[in-house]
Order: sequence, then structure tokens, then C-alpha cells
Amino acid sequence: MESDPVAGSRESVEAQERLDELRRRLYRDGAGEEDLRRYAEVRDSILRLQQPRTEASGTSGTAGTPRAADAPPSSRRPRLLRLAAFAVAPLVVVGLGVGIAATASPIRPHAAITPITSTPPAPVPTTPPQDIGDGQLLVQDAAVVTAPSTLSVSIDGSVANAQQFEGTGDAVVPLDVSAAGFSGGRGVVVLSSPAVAPIDWRALRVATRTDWTSYQEVLAQGTVLTGSPAPSPILFDYPADPPSHLAIQAPHGLRWTLLVVFLGPSKAAKR
Repeated sequence: MESDPVAGSRESVEAQERLDELRRRLYRDGAGEEDLRRYAEVRDSILRLQQPRTEASGTSGTAGTPRAADAPPSSRRPRLLRLAAFAVAPLVVVGLGVGIAATASPIRPHAAITPITSTPPAPVPTTPPQDIGDGQLLVQDAAVVTAPSTLSVSIDGSVANAQQFEGTGDAVVPLDVSAAGFSGGRGVVVLSSPAVAPIDWRALRVATRTDWTSYQEVLAQGTVLTGSPAPSPILFDYPADPPSHLAIQAPHGLRWTLLVVFLGPSKAAKR
């Protein structure tokens, strides 16, 4: 913003320097109504110094009509305050997360600049509740379960491919059933965490009722106390189709690792 031209005496130069300093102060954090009032007063005095001095009769306007310079300072002050407000209108002061934004409309002479201190509302979870069987619903935590990675593990002396997942808190984990048996088989669940905490799990599959409506069927479930150096695998048998999801119910913020293995049917199931 360019400075107002001031020509003349030393008094005019000092007044202009004072006006520039007040203008810069309006751009600082914490500028308020008092700074705006001082700016208007100094600008008012500069306008009086710049007003040409003529004879009392005057050379412009209608005879007997007082000029704008002869008007009382108080009658011009609201207009000067509005001019100053227009100069500061584009200003946005940001400090320590608190923003002060000037409106596009003129600021009234007695309007105060109030910092915006309200905090934004907490985001609403976008994940809808998921059915985990037996009439229970589960809302997955914000942490996203990582994509599965395949590991080679040994179960009962047999080598098998395990799906590995990592997550936090409650989650419904989709399983890859391409290697599972669809006429019955065994599933293996291994849950571990660096913290000592109970974690509930449920093996789920979609079942169909006689009226062709579907529901989540719980094929197996259990509770694991994590925190041990060597977590123990949990084996369960499932008839017909394998589970397609595994529901994890863990304390909020608890990080866990899940291994899932699909094996052939057990010898007891073949008999």
C-alpha cells in the first residue's frame, strides 16, 4: 500500500511517518478498535494540513456555504473510519491457530475485531456399523487394516500359507478364501500384540435363511490374552463354506497382528 502524498512543512512529514506506522500496526496480530481510532485521528490531522488555505470568503462552492475542511472533525470521523476499514478489509491475521478475518463490508466505527476461537466439530465416523452375528454390530476404528501378506508357517507339522494382517482396535477383516476348502475344513487363528490385553475374535460367513434373506453366521469364536512371547495358534473346524471375514474386538488404540491359515478337514471330521 503506497503512503499518502504529503508535501510541505516538517510537521506534515512527521505526521505522515506516524500514519505509516499506524497503518503497519493494523496489519499485526492483535490489532483492535483503538489502533483503528488512532489511525483515523492522524489521517484527519494530515487532511487538515493538506487543505489549501484560502481567504475566509473562499474561492469554490456557493457563497456562505462552509467548505468540507471547515466542517467539525467529528462529522468526518465516521467516513475516515470507513476508509480505514476498507484498507484493512482484505487483511487476514493468522497466529497460533487463531484467525482474524475482516469482512468485505465496512467496519462500523465502534465494531470490535473478535478472534475466532471456536474449535471445529469432531469428524463423524464414515464407516457404518457392521453385523458380526448374534445381533451385534461393530464400528471399525479409524486405523485401516493393512493388505494381507502371505507367510509360510508350520501347523501340526504341515507347511501352509498364512494371511497376515495388522490393525488397531475393532476391525472386520476380509479373508482370502481361494485356498480354503468349500466342503468343510479347518481354520487357524493366531493373534498377537506387544501389550497384554484381551482380544475377542469371530469367524463369520454369510448364510441364507429359508426365505432367502441372509445373515452373518458365527462359525467359531474365542478370546485371546495377548502379550505372551510366543502366541499359540487356535484351530477350529468349519462345515461347508469357509469363513469370509474375521471380526476383531480389541481395546481402542491397541495394535495387533493377525495370522489366518486354511487347512484341509481334520481326521475327526472325515470319519
